[in-house]
Amino acid sequence: MEAHEPFPLTPAIENGLFPFAQVREGQRQFLDDARSCVANKVHLLAHAPTGIGKTAVALAAALETTQESGVTFFLTARQSQHNAAVETARYIWRRNRMGVIDIISREDSCLCNKPGGKPPCMDSQDCYFLEEERIEKASRRLLEYPLHVTEAQRLCLRLGACPYLAARKAVPMAQLVVADFNQAFSLDCDLMGASGHKTEEMVLVVDEAHNLPGRIMENRSALLQRSTAHGAFRSTGNRTFKAGLKALIDHLDRSCFERTAQLPIEGLDAALIDACGLDAASLGQQIREHYRNRIRRSVDEVADFLLAWSRDGDRSVRFADPGTGTLHVRYLEPGIIASAVMDQCRCAIMMSGTLHPPEMFADLLGIRDVAVCRRYTSPFPKENRLILVDDSVTSRFDRRDDSTYAAMAERLDLVCRNVPGNVLAFLPSYDFLSKVEANLTSTVGKKVLSERKGMAKAEKDALLMSLRGERPCLLLATASGSFAEGVDVPDNLIASVVVAGLPLSPPSIESEELMARMSGRHGGRKAMMYVRIYPAITKVLQAAGRAIRSETDRASIVLLDERYLGDAVRAGLPSDFVPQQVDDIGAALRQFHGEHQHQEGSSDEPIGNIIT
Repeated sequence: MEAHEPFPLTPAIENGLFPFAQVREGQRQFLDDARSCVANKVHLLAHAPTGIGKTAVALAAALETTQESGVTFFLTARQSQHNAAVETARYIWRRNRMGVIDIISREDSCLCNKPGGKPPCMDSQDCYFLEEERIEKASRRLLEYPLHVTEAQRLCLRLGACPYLAARKAVPMAQLVVADFNQAFSLDCDLMGASGHKTEEMVLVVDEAHNLPGRIMENRSALLQRSTAHGAFRSTGNRTFKAGLKALIDHLDRSCFERTAQLPIEGLDAALIDACGLDAASLGQQIREHYRNRIRRSVDEVADFLLAWSRDGDRSVRFADPGTGTLHVRYLEPGIIASAVMDQCRCAIMMSGTLHPPEMFADLLGIRDVAVCRRYTSPFPKENRLILVDDSVTSRFDRRDDSTYAAMAERLDLVCRNVPGNVLAFLPSYDFLSKVEANLTSTVGKKVLSERKGMAKAEKDALLMSLRGERPCLLLATASGSFAEGVDVPDNLIASVVVAGLPLSPPSIESEELMARMSGRHGGRKAMMYVRIYPAITKVLQAAGRAIRSETDRASIVLLDERYLGDAVRAGLPSDFVPQQVDDIGAALRQFHGEHQHQEGSSDEPIGNIIT
């Protein structure tokens, strides 16, 4: 169903299980739509901005149907997002007692797992925490009150039980299960099947659903580095395996040298059969069986890659990257897996503050014909956000030179001179960031902080803590990094967000194949929007959302690229995210932020023009 089509609403259920005393106006429509979709067994894709209370709405609508004889699965992209679901569940629990299970992966749950290793039970080793009676007792205790994962681990430690197995055992008795994407949208982990419920008794809630297509593709993909293949070759004494691994390395080297765009399945299979009498899948299976009880990371990675080589047929694309000496198998059909999972449930509520446009995600997930697409307006005051665009600069690939980085740095200097607080700037890549940083000359007393590739969580936390210091900061980060999405910055610590350039992903064999497939299904223009433009816009929206996290926050958003004024990008932006072009950006910033001490003088498009 399209977003504008009328949809029948069920009668209001007062507040039902909604955990708060009042339903705000912005939440009411979302709550009514969610209840209607659950009742009518139709999937809902909701572009619901920050502040609308997505978690409370979705859980209330789902649990009102499943609380008596069913189960609701609440899935998130990251473990850190489990907290909001469990906290909301506690509010609902006070109204209506229910069993809640928060479950993460076996490796992350394990009480005796060592860094870089596997849980003992995965290597057929004895483990104290596997005693069945203690696991049974722990599973019952977990259902008594909604516990966060860390609390559940402490409880299981006291009881001497495996947290993962205790949680899995409790799933059939729970009314709400909080888990990661992987545990439902992976063919290797059937969490929904483990519940034992019928289709009409299960409701699926997917938070931050804009990440789901990419996560499915990533989980089903594989890569093999030359160093890993060599490590496996050196570590095995089996003659058959050595012959096969030598052929694998030779095939990788030859593919990198010849720079073939796409590699056929038969090429590697034929090379392996000639060398050891086994194709990729058979060799991978034998290696896995042979080393099942031994931890050899390089061997495990090679086995996983060989099993993935032909597993999904033409649903994947295979290629070599000469620059890194890597073979890739990239899965490109998330809709096949996603639609199969959602066919198992009564209704799926897919929601995100950047599920834009929802119709695109319905197409990508293979549920366009059985879904309602909705857009909800932000509950935050419009006057609290100023969106400006500067078309004097660009990050186009074909225009990048020293003058590009100098111009971007000059515009960042301008923003810093006219914004009194912290400025968070997002750039297209680490290389682009470092070159712009080298050109910064004056940030008016602001301390310059930079995200670096491979930073540990503690280092990123330290950067965020610096924003609370007396001296305001300019924090430089990448538009694809964790600061753009995985970080919550409360208390209006960010006065301004700058997005330097349009964060398009660079062209690749994978993106070109996606373009070809999307063009065949939806036409060339829509394919370009789906593969290139909308993913970039999602990054922009995620970055802009770091600044305003409550109805009292105020912040300016500055977009530095001429392409934001182009027809295609403007058409792709949400209706409530419209950048203004002004003659004097410095004056506009000073007026918005109410500061005047830093004076500064100022100074129909084809989609193809945006990409270059």
